[in-house]
Amino acid sequence: MKRRLILFLFLICCCHSFTMAEKLVLKECSFLGRVDNAYKGKVIFSYPGVSVKLKFKGSSKISVLMADTLRSIPEQSNYFYLFIDGKLKGKIQPTTQLQPIVLADGLSKSEHTVELIKLTESQVGTTIFNGFLLDDRSKVLKSDYSADLNVEFIGNSITCGYGNEVASFPPKSGFESINQNNYFAWGAIVARKLSANYQCVAYSGRGLRRNFSGDSLGTLPLIYNRVLPDDDDSHWNFKNYTPNLLVINLGTNDFSAETNLGLTVDSVEFVSSYLKFVKQLRDFYPKATIVCVVGPMMSDDYPKDGMQWSRIQRYVGSVVSSSNKAGDSNIYYFAHDPQLPPLGEDYHPSKSTHERMADRFVSFLQTLGY
Repeated sequence: MKRRLILFLFLICCCHSFTMAEKLVLKECSFLGRVDNAYKGKVIFSYPGVSVKLKFKGSSKISVLMADTLRSIPEQSNYFYLFIDGKLKGKIQPTTQLQPIVLADGLSKSEHTVELIKLTESQVGTTIFNGFLLDDRSKVLKSDYSADLNVEFIGNSITCGYGNEVASFPPKSGFESINQNNYFAWGAIVARKLSANYQCVAYSGRGLRRNFSGDSLGTLPLIYNRVLPDDDDSHWNFKNYTPNLLVINLGTNDFSAETNLGLTVDSVEFVSSYLKFVKQLRDFYPKATIVCVVGPMMSDDYPKDGMQWSRIQRYVGSVVSSSNKAGDSNIYYFAHDPQLPPLGEDYHPSKSTHERMADRFVSFLQTLGY
């Protein structure tokens, strides 16, 4: 159903026209992250961290033709970082109307590279990307995302970078998309420190067996095979990106449902579901290093007598030890330190906490030879 709605919006988008002095460039763009290019003349994506890049010369002006759609939170919008020649120029904010957004004007006619990086997550909205607009006589040059290492981070709101642009205590309550920045989430920081390509498959509120809301619809393992997580008709081609390193941070929302709704996290069920997901990932990526991570938001002190921090460490540790005993020696365990104030929105890690998380995790990866 959502796929048909996207197609309808795609047809509306086709109505846009641009001047004869401009040309629309799409097929020469390089993408990094889960994108759907099944629609002729459009690329569609929603995961945080998706990047698009173009190298060109001979154009003094560059614009982008893109729009938001399928916003689950109507008053919120997606945000992107804009880089010109590797330098951060600021954020851009697409609207629900397809219209050119000027990225730079007055450029020299020499070579330039433009890159957009999606900061916000899928629940904020899906992006329809039509391409970059250049001067008609400009030349498009070859560009790609080449790196010796591909990493993929799988997770929830922590990995998305939920509310990390805020730092306060007590923490700010309520989600605002302008305060979400996946570029400064711990996984993206780790990737940059390793000079690696980065793919993020994360969704706020989703769990391993049970979501923050207490239901089991669309848990992360159930949506993992999708290009667009909210579209069950979209299927990711796993040949498009092969990670050398897979990092999983799941379980916080399973325990949140225990805290908020009294839905006990059963150790046997949790470990069994986690092992099943690891097996799924191993089938897709036989040679990848897998690291099972415990996040920083849990505590043994809250809820009282819940001992959730100790329990999740024990459960995830059991997943790794069971996998090792079964013959998979390329899977490891890592636990982040519990976070300290100041905090991001709704008790999430702030940007400074994400930076500390990334530093500790890179130090750990160095012991594995990365």
